[in-house]
Parts: sequence; structure tokens; C-alpha cells
Amino acid sequence: MTKNSSKNAENYVTGGTLSPNAGIKAWYNKELEKLCKPMIAATSKAVLRIYKQNENDVSLAQDSLGTEERDVIRELKRAFAIEFNKKGAYLAKKMVLRSLRNGKWAFNSAMRKAIKDENILALKGKAISREMADIIRLSVAENVSLIKSIPEQYFNNITSSVVRAAQAGNDYQQLKEQILKTGASTKKRASMIADDQISKVNTAIQLCNFEEGGVKQFKWVHTSAGMTYRKHHKDSVNSGGLNGGIFDIDKPPVINESTGATGFPGQEVNCHCLMAIVLPKF
Repeated sequence: MTKNSSKNAENYVTGGTLSPNAGIKAWYNKELEKLCKPMIAATSKAVLRIYKQNENDVSLAQDSLGTEERDVIRELKRAFAIEFNKKGAYLAKKMVLRSLRNGKWAFNSAMRKAIKDENILALKGKAISREMADIIRLSVAENVSLIKSIPEQYFNNITSSVVRAAQAGNDYQQLKEQILKTGASTKKRASMIADDQISKVNTAIQLCNFEEGGVKQFKWVHTSAGMTYRKHHKDSVNSGGLNGGIFDIDKPPVINESTGATGFPGQEVNCHCLMAIVLPKF
């Protein structure tokens, strides 16, 4: 077990926890689902219609993928790639900018709680620093890339399903069940992308806020937001875990015991842990 060096909590005052905005998360999840639905519906209908027509054609199994099916899948893939590229860029930018606004509000609220001064405003004005601009640019690019990967992976899986069905001599109903599973797994992946990226963007924004606000330490706060969790993240710092530990921003703890990687809450895939502001007592 990796031992992280946590600071003595008695020497610090804890402010608010810096959570991603639930409304932004729900909106982003819904928008990605809306992107997936017409793709899944159109593809399922078109592919199953052709497969049913050719179900008794022995040449289909020999060719693995019929010419008509191949052409239809190629055209659908092209059309939805364009759609995901166009809407993905818009959604990613909107999500990041909304998270930026919420992040500044959450940081100021957390600082007010720590200092117990309702008038404190650690981050002022609307100017975006060069560091924050870089975070926005990189976060948008990563999200666009992930959104573009959704139809790419979906159509690769659909093609594989049709090929396997034809080669195995599966009937229409068997292929239909497989295509429905592929659609469900695609929607689940889109939801996981939305959930995971909201956490990552929130962490990246708050780390920049910490620097600009002069905050040097953070408290690791485990949450039960996800269906799964990492034991190392959940266990208390007194038990060798991270939960409740106070760490320096410039010396983050080990967040992955297998690789030894260091980092912050929300950076590991599907990690829903959070940072809380801590300030030294005077």
C-alpha cells in the first residue's frame, strides 16, 4: 500500500467542497444521449431491414457483409460523423464555459466559508488568464475527440456484429438482439464520457483557481456519487487511503497504486472524489 504524506488537519481550516454542477452534468449527459438516439435508431432500422431481406441468401454468409449492407453502413457512418463533429464542438465548448463560470462561483463560495467572510471575493472580474485559456482549449479538444469517437466505435461494432451474424448463420432475431445491445452500450459509453469529463474539467478549472487565488493545499473528499469506487480513494488517510487527507497542490498524492501516478480528485477515470479548499490557521 502506498503511503501518502498528509498534513495535520488541526493546523488548517476547511472551506467548501468544489463539486461539479449537477445541472451542467445532467444537461451534458442528455445532449450526448440526444446525439446518439437518431444514429442508433436509423442504423438499426436500415441494417435489420436489409439483413431480413437477405436472410436466406447463402451468398451473404460467403461474402460476410453484403454490398447493400456495406454501402448503407458506410453512408450512415459518414453522415453521423459529420453530425457528431459539428454538434460535438458546440456542446464541448458550451460545457467547458459553463463549468468555468460555475467553477469561479464555487471557488469564491468555498473561500467565503473558509474565511467566514461573506464579502470575500477571491477571484474577481471576467478576465481569463493564459493558464485558464489553455485549460479551456485543451478540455474542449479532448471532449470533441471523445464525442467524435462515439459513432466511430458504434459503426465498427455494428459492422462486426453483422459479419459475425452472417458467418455464423444467425437469424434476424439474433442479430436484432445484438444490435440492440450495441446501441445500449453506446448510450452507456456516452453517459460515462459526460460524467467523467465533467469531473475532469471541474478539477482542471479548480486547480487553476487555486493558483490564481493563492491556495496552496486541498483536502481530498471521497463521495459515493459513482456506482463503483477505488478503495484507496475511499479509505481514510489514517488507514493509508486518501479520504480526508490534506495535501500540497505542488506535491499531489498517489492516486493509482498500480502505476504510482500522482494527481488530484476526479482525474482517474470515473473518479467522483472532490477537492475542498483548506487554509492554514493563523
